[in-house]
Amino acid sequence: MSFYKPKNSVQALLEREIHSFKPNTNHANNRQFYTTLFPNETIFVVKVPNFINLRRFTPDGKMILASSIHSLCSPEEARKYPCSLDSLSKFEDVTFYLIEIETGQICDKITFENECIYLSHHYGVALIGNLFSVLSVQNQTIHILHIREDGHFVDERSIGWFNLEDDELVMARYREFNDQFEARRQKEGNSYKKRKLSHESSIYEEIMLPPLTSSSYESISLIDRMDFEVPSARLMSPTLHISTQTNLETIQKFTNIEDDASKGLPPYSGIKQKLLAYLYKKAYNANDGGSALRHFYQIFEQLSSLVMWRLQFIDEFRLLHAENAINTAFFVIYNYQKSEIESVYDNASEEFLDAFEKSSETFQQIAFNEPFLFNSTYSNNLYARENLRKHQYAVRYARNGGPTQAIKRVLACLPFSSQSRSESPYFDQSLFIYDEKIISACDRPKPCQDGPIKFHSRATGELKFQIHLTQSNRSGNRSK
Repeated sequence: MSFYKPKNSVQALLEREIHSFKPNTNHANNRQFYTTLFPNETIFVVKVPNFINLRRFTPDGKMILASSIHSLCSPEEARKYPCSLDSLSKFEDVTFYLIEIETGQICDKITFENECIYLSHHYGVALIGNLFSVLSVQNQTIHILHIREDGHFVDERSIGWFNLEDDELVMARYREFNDQFEARRQKEGNSYKKRKLSHESSIYEEIMLPPLTSSSYESISLIDRMDFEVPSARLMSPTLHISTQTNLETIQKFTNIEDDASKGLPPYSGIKQKLLAYLYKKAYNANDGGSALRHFYQIFEQLSSLVMWRLQFIDEFRLLHAENAINTAFFVIYNYQKSEIESVYDNASEEFLDAFEKSSETFQQIAFNEPFLFNSTYSNNLYARENLRKHQYAVRYARNGGPTQAIKRVLACLPFSSQSRSESPYFDQSLFIYDEKIISACDRPKPCQDGPIKFHSRATGELKFQIHLTQSNRSGNRSK
């Protein structure tokens, strides 16, 4: 890289025309051009239609994406699987559109009816290349869609209640077998009852007594019926001894066992079952005298109540999703191609923090197919890593802080929404200095201040440009 620093755009163009760069370094050298070319105008009072939420600009900066408010529905209409949540109360009809940027034509759309999808800060959606995923919090299901080159959605897979593509077909086949078995058993039971009634009728005819019908049975007193009323085997307690003298109230205690069992926890989804099995095997194989296994049993109720609510793509075959409950949070790396969980970390894991710092580009990679030239991460940028160290130090030695809180603060940004990161070169921390408390490359809420946002040159410390957020502290339309 050349050590000559041009001071204006003309010198930068002349430098790029005359000098040659080493192979495969053109992108790194072209970044220096933006130190002489920067925005100098701010537009205020932009009219926005009612019920429209502005989301983000397109990568070329020419278009802006927006969303509208959708209709609501009742909780009863939102349950699609036995593992669906009951604690949510508001649901929406969410529609995603595929739009041709150059023409504005709608190529395709897909609607999720009666769903709870977190669209704020892209928590419930993820994009990488031509893969688009949507997380339904209500039904605890991850929908993976493929975006074709002709601009159409293709439903590739749903992960949640089912994991593999043929799981639903296998379950349908077993349900069919079960229905056939129940029908055959019912048919055999009816034929047995007919034979039994025929045999009893012949006995009554021999002793000259009428058979016991339903009307005559109802006429018998309750006390007389106690001697031959016995509950079915599936309702009895294994330790209860049934005899003709058993109290009727004791028997009636077991008549609602099946109803009480149906009011318990809902069945686990396929991915929840895989998570619990992974944690159990990890605790079982731990060589610590059974301490990990006992801890697993102690927190099993919390593990069973974990809820998926954020996700991101790590690559084309792996997903990182957050599982949260009260005072408990886990990060799960799931390979949906193999349908297996690769690793699980809690939100205070030093091992996961170390992996995040050393390979943060894997978690904060670009979501689009274009090359990402200005991505300042902890692993590729010295200044970003220095800011991280300062942040950890401040939290570690705060009044209610500590090492654990410092780790949780850093890992709180995961799963990371790659598509919510701006590709502007002015967020490159090796070129400019700016206050990340009021502006950043990520789509996150920031406090609005009266003063301007200043961008200084990283090399010289010179004020390059500033952005005014209000017109009150600005004398003209030109930034200084």
